[in-house]
Amino acid sequence: MDGEPRKILFLSKRGMSRSPVAREIMRSLIEKSDHYGKVMVLAGGVSKAYDECHTDGRMKDFCKQFGYQLQTYSRFADHALLADAGLIITLDHESEEFVSLHRQSFRCETRPFGIFMAPGSKPYVSDPFERGDDLSPEECYQEIISCLEFGCSKLLASLPTLLG
Repeated sequence: MDGEPRKILFLSKRGMSRSPVAREIMRSLIEKSDHYGKVMVLAGGVSKAYDECHTDGRMKDFCKQFGYQLQTYSRFADHALLADAGLIITLDHESEEFVSLHRQSFRCETRPFGIFMAPGSKPYVSDPFERGDDLSPEECYQEIISCLEFGCSKLLASLPTLLG
């Protein structure tokens, strides 16, 4: 991993909550590792309708408790962003479909986040906008953060293999 920093791109449906949280969690882990200065972390959404929308305000406020400062706006994963990535991590079914459809735009490896989650977990990170009535927003956000913290720690351990 010499030279220019390698880029990890987290993708989710809207890019307004899960991928920005994953970006911040991974960035904080990288800052404390041997990968600091060698790896950059980006976040994007796969629905163009949400390009440059405000990040989920409640999620943003909730994340402050954990020291995570989310970016202000979502960003659509256009061809340039995809092509610049050294590794793409998909957080949901929509982002997996998106990378499959846009495979010609990039040459890097892609991995579903589910492979870094605890055994028996759902294959994707829950969407806070599609939570059931039985789960409060705070419980949903806590579940998302816990899942992402666990998975990002596993991803960090796999970086030498994944980024070469």
